Amino acid sequence: MKHMCQLIALMLMFLLVACGTASGTVTVNDPWVRATAGQPGAANQTAAPMHDRMEDTGHSLHGDHGMSSDQADGSGLTISAAYMTLVNESNRADALLAATTDVAETVELHQTVVENDIMQMRQVDSIPLPAGSTVELKPGDYHLMLVNLKHDLKEGEMVTITLTLQDAGTITVTAPVQLSQT
Repeated sequence: MKHMCQLIALMLMFLLVACGTASGTVTVNDPWVRATAGQPGAANQTAAPMHDRMEDTGHSLHGDHGMSSDQADGSGLTISAAYMTLVNESNRADALLAATTDVAETVELHQTVVENDIMQMRQVDSIPLPAGSTVELKPGDYHLMLVNLKHDLKEGEMVTITLTLQDAGTITVTAPVQLSQT
């Protein structure tokens, strides 16, 4: 009986270790945040060409993720966007569920889609990270929307962002503020 209990305990330990390694690791590469100030034209660098083709279903963004909408509609709401590459190194799917930063009141998960030849930005509940995949958060696709900035974001500044993932837990990254991806 003693040997049977030891064998069962050993099998349970093996199962716990195996399950623990299955919920793997997510790494973050090349994070950056779009500048909103400090350079001529930074606030609406890409707004003009995209304005005619983009609608936002949640905010008055007018096509650029680095502009202050107080320039566009008088609301005073200031926004930016954060981009990065997420690598799910595990053999199980994961998902980005939320993000926070000290430079904005809210961080929303967004996806840009084209419907009827109109680019639309939509808030999503999560960003899927399939097993063994690389998911790029980039302009025109998935991204993090920093809403109601606490101050202008100047090129060269560093922003701390905390990501909350379904299985991998929390990851904190430091992202440089840039006019565009380098």
